[in-house]
Amino acid sequence: MASVSVLMAAFNAEHFIDEAIESVLLQTYQDWELIIIDDCSTDGVRDHISAKYSEEPRIKYRRLDRNSGPAAARNVGIECAQGTWLTILDSDDRYLPGRLAALLSAGEGDDLDLICDNQLYYDSNQAKVVQPGFVLKSGRVALTTELLLRNDGPPLRFSFGALKPFCRRDFLMRHHIRYPEDLRVGEDFVFLFEMLIRKARAILIAEPYYLYTIPIVRAQLASSKTRTNYGIGNLESLIAANAKLLGDIAADAPNAAELKSLLNVRDRRLRCSLALRDMGGGGVLVSARRLLEEAAWGRFAFDKLRNVFQRSHVVRGAARERRITGVHCDGHL
Repeated sequence: MASVSVLMAAFNAEHFIDEAIESVLLQTYQDWELIIIDDCSTDGVRDHISAKYSEEPRIKYRRLDRNSGPAAARNVGIECAQGTWLTILDSDDRYLPGRLAALLSAGEGDDLDLICDNQLYYDSNQAKVVQPGFVLKSGRVALTTELLLRNDGPPLRFSFGALKPFCRRDFLMRHHIRYPEDLRVGEDFVFLFEMLIRKARAILIAEPYYLYTIPIVRAQLASSKTRTNYGIGNLESLIAANAKLLGDIAADAPNAAELKSLLNVRDRRLRCSLALRDMGGGGVLVSARRLLEEAAWGRFAFDKLRNVFQRSHVVRGAARERRITGVHCDGHL
């Protein structure tokens, strides 16, 4: 039985999945299993995996009968997994070689339920790392529901809902935590929120071990196209999911008032972004009225200004991050 189960949802990933798989094969810690859940792809990814990796017993393949989204695919992986620890790898992303070893060491050493690491933004067209996701003043901090909520959603440059969890499978099974299958965007945030609200012992570490392919709509400094493009049409889904979380918090729950307040702030940020999106489509008067109705506009503007400062600070550190991790401009680990 492997110690770590890596779950990889894949859809039409034939032309780039090799880089993700190879990054697992190159881990310094080798007691793992990789479960690839094919979300009913229409390309040749199934035959490709069978032809290239059939001799590797640690790589396991499952295929969904219909396209159901990454949440459903990951849930299949959770049920199939045999590892003590579970973690996520998207099929167009990569791990740095020491990721599993570092996160496992942190989890076992401090008796944690959840560890999240920093990420490196990678532009596949330029074949280089652009910048790290975020900056911490110290090497690690406690990851709480409050920290998650204060650092998620537009206009933040890096939303903590995009963190890739490394977590104990037993914790998920005991608390019946799964990815919300009705969502195709924002499911990662809900998953993390459900773990943290159930008092998972969790930390966030400053060191980046995850190489994240930049969605074009999230980075103006990337080239004209990247493999991953989530679009900006999913804000309504994020707003609906946020409202559901609000409704699920019991009035007598610990920190209920604070959590609801923070979820309301997140809701207003999402609505401000939705209004700005509508402005781009020509609905200026309607959007302006909506912005005036939203109490979060001042906070929204503050976050925009804060991101300008953070971006300049983080970009200056990007070259140093590349030297530390050994990620080179040709994109190879």
